[in-house]
Amino acid sequence: MSISFNEDIACFVEGSSEKAIMDLLIDNDCLVFTRDNLADEQFLSMQELAKKNIELFSQRILSQVNRDDKMDIIIVQDREIWPGFKDIYQEKIGNIYIVQTKPEIEMLMIHERGLFSEYQKVKSKQTPKAFLSNELKLPEKTITSYKYLQNYFTPDSLIQAILSHSQVTRNSKNILQLRDLLKEV
Repeated sequence: MSISFNEDIACFVEGSSEKAIMDLLIDNDCLVFTRDNLADEQFLSMQELAKKNIELFSQRILSQVNRDDKMDIIIVQDREIWPGFKDIYQEKIGNIYIVQTKPEIEMLMIHERGLFSEYQKVKSKQTPKAFLSNELKLPEKTITSYKYLQNYFTPDSLIQAILSHSQVTRNSKNILQLRDLLKEV
């Protein structure tokens, strides 16, 4: 799927795992947009979209969008939750894209290690995180940490894992995958 984004983008990530993956991709010029396109030149926390913070985000970021421009919103998460923006900011929002990493971002590590078929045998009993913890003999908290993921993947191994995962995953209509954010591969 080829997507053309507006020049201004606010990209929200669910947690440190998603942030590590997205930082690795953008810092190695693997995405169809750059840090220059991002609000505050960084990935924003999903906490900014919580009901109590969405108004602050709207005032801080959306109020800076020029009158004739629009900002696209990208949300990288493992669920399918759509944020609600107040009507006064709707004219400043272009498109809202949900990039779903279901069931969990740790599936990329399972694909990278070539363990997808082994995981399929135990997926009804184990989460991807627990499966990896057993395989790597590391605490679950470690394998999902920002630092560990940044050191675990190379840009090429991450892209291959994303492509492999996208072949076995189907998302709902109007929901994107990480693959859709990659430059042509």
